Amino acid sequence: MRSLNGTCLVRNKTTENETTDVVETTFLPWTSIVTTPATTSTTRYIRHLAIHISPTSIQLPELKSNITAIVVPDPELGEEYSYTWVVVNYPQDQQPGTIEGNNEKTLKLSQLSPGNYTFHITVKSPNSLGEAIENLTVLAPLRVNEPPVAVIVPSSQTVHLPNNVAILDGRTSTDDTKIVSYKWNLEKGPISYQFEPKSQITLELNDLVPGNYTFGLTVTDSDGDSNSTLANVEVIKETDYPPEANAGEPVVIYLPQNQITLNGNKSTDDHGITSWEWILMNDGSKLGTSEAVKAVDMQNTRTPYPQISNLAEGMYRFQLKVYDVAGQSSTAQVDVFVRRPATSEPRVDAGKNTAITLPLNWALLDGSKSRAVDDIGIHKWLWTQLEGPNTATLVGNDQPQVNVTGLTKGLYVFQLTAWDDSGVSGIDNVSVSVLQKENEKPKANAGGDQSVSLPLKWIILNGSASTDDLGIQSWLWTREPESLAAGAIIANSDRTNSLMLTNLVPGKYVFRLTVTDAQGLSDHDVATLIIHSNPRELDVVTITLRSDPRSFTDSELTTIREQIALLLHQQGSVNININIDDVMVEPKSGYTRTVLQFFTTVKSENGWRTLPGTEVAALLKKKLRNDINLLAYPVLEVDTFICQNNCSGHGVCDQVTRRCNCQTFWMENPISVSNGADYNCDWSLVYVVIIVVILVILMVLTFGSLVYLCRKGVLPCKQCCPKKRRRLHRYSPLADPEIMRMTHKVSNSLLPSDLDSDTDSDVIFESKGNGHANGRLINGRSEEIHA
Repeated sequence: MRSLNGTCLVRNKTTENETTDVVETTFLPWTSIVTTPATTSTTRYIRHLAIHISPTSIQLPELKSNITAIVVPDPELGEEYSYTWVVVNYPQDQQPGTIEGNNEKTLKLSQLSPGNYTFHITVKSPNSLGEAIENLTVLAPLRVNEPPVAVIVPSSQTVHLPNNVAILDGRTSTDDTKIVSYKWNLEKGPISYQFEPKSQITLELNDLVPGNYTFGLTVTDSDGDSNSTLANVEVIKETDYPPEANAGEPVVIYLPQNQITLNGNKSTDDHGITSWEWILMNDGSKLGTSEAVKAVDMQNTRTPYPQISNLAEGMYRFQLKVYDVAGQSSTAQVDVFVRRPATSEPRVDAGKNTAITLPLNWALLDGSKSRAVDDIGIHKWLWTQLEGPNTATLVGNDQPQVNVTGLTKGLYVFQLTAWDDSGVSGIDNVSVSVLQKENEKPKANAGGDQSVSLPLKWIILNGSASTDDLGIQSWLWTREPESLAAGAIIANSDRTNSLMLTNLVPGKYVFRLTVTDAQGLSDHDVATLIIHSNPRELDVVTITLRSDPRSFTDSELTTIREQIALLLHQQGSVNININIDDVMVEPKSGYTRTVLQFFTTVKSENGWRTLPGTEVAALLKKKLRNDINLLAYPVLEVDTFICQNNCSGHGVCDQVTRRCNCQTFWMENPISVSNGADYNCDWSLVYVVIIVVILVILMVLTFGSLVYLCRKGVLPCKQCCPKKRRRLHRYSPLADPEIMRMTHKVSNSLLPSDLDSDTDSDVIFESKGNGHANGRLINGRSEEIHA
């Protein structure tokens, strides 16, 4: 019986004739009473012990610590407590640590990790008992705060006006925990610049003025420690260059025109011109005299376009002065010439008529002797052709002298038109006679031999270098007998100086160029064209799409290129490029199929490389096997341009059908081909024949064995192989009525064929007895057969 406080009654039962004692006792809260059966009345008191530990927390980095069990009350005289420590819980994700002295009052701990530990403590003695569950808190080591480090990027910079913006960044400042605040201050700067402190990571400065600035940044961490640094910004004043005045080009006018507008808008300044100022110089004079000019009227002299009027004959000089925003200035002058009007048109002289003889086919015409009246001067020239057997080329037709080229036999007439400064024009004609003493035959030049490689859309053989003294009248390109017949001529170009060919195949082409002049003389030259195979033809892949090539657009081609590149994307490749060689219609498809030819290049760390055609075709087949609609149009076929199937080393791949033409005694494996494998020559025909013969023999032997076993009765196959019924012969004298009666009975159970016989073997004879007195049993009946 256990009581925390108060009175406890103890009843002690004894054996018969013994009395029951009732004891009334008062106990302390930690006292218990235990009653044990005995022959005599005994009472045992168990004290409850109160337990707690000390200390209840440990601060790391202390490596070793002790905790002590505090027990109330203390042991009595001569009594000793025993202790038992059990660890109930500890931090699971860290090192658990070690304990020593599990049965001591003081438990030694070492290598503990931060967290909560729970201990179950049992303290007992013969008359005392106590249990308790106590928690021990292990605190992490106290952190020693390190102050932050303020950093400004850039630490110094220079700004050139008109750019007046600068940025200072403090985000590279560091701290062992966290920076909680940034504060920017202007430590030093121009007096005209106003700055308010900022609390932000990045400081953006605007409207800077020339001068030197020093900005300070103070950063504070979560523990209150701070650090500061400085950054310098230099703002340099923009260089202001003086303006450049431009009053325009000299001007010549003819009376009665007496006014003009000058133009100064070509004046420039790096910051812009703010004002213009035009004045008349006092050194103006009449043309060719020292007499001073008369006054003129000037308007809008503060603009780029002053208007000058009331001009008289003579020369005037005007000055333009311009100012920029900084007050800097520049000047320029322009002369205005005022002349009397021309009395007649200029005298134009195109030179003397001339004659040249072929093969010289050019002439130089000179009109520099042309003059204008009153020495005004010629202002403009123009040469034109009026007549001629062909159109000549005039080189420098706006100059006094012109070079006329490309002449042929015949008479040419050229005209020179000249204008004086007053705008009055005059003309003169000159003729050039081109003579020919003896006709020379033309010289054909087919352009020389060429060697190119596929793929090619088209190629040109250029015979324009052919020449003739009069001019070539006709051109004709023909194919030599030894030339390949493939290839098509574009747009009747075989009758021009340049032959254009398309749809070429690898091989040798030989073309003859024949040129003929107007008088029937001709010459020829031969050009050889070598077409090499595409060096990448093994890497070219063809894709056949169900698409009408007449409506297949370039945007759709771009889309399909991107889709193919996406299907071919490989891990580690930086870029995939689909290079289209040709887009064409599949022959005999009736414009229902479009064929694309392309090769694939991949850019990696080592540069561009070309992917093998077999690899590309295999990967596309794998991707398109389950869904032919992955591209913009359904894919009907994917294969390499050149069939690269080695046919198991026993045949040759047919380029058209892509099947294998196997060697003698070799054949295709139909099983693998039906399962989607490439065409092959895997099977030896000899082995196939041998295997077929062996199989036939085995089948015949097996069938014969089954028939034999059926007839022997080993196998239950009567219905399949019924036994042959034996004919039963009955022989007896025909005269005996009893035998006739018995024979008639037997004949009722036999087929007619068993009894009907017309042969001589059916002879009545006497046979011996068979050992049965009454004959032998037939169908369950006993019948006696007599001889």
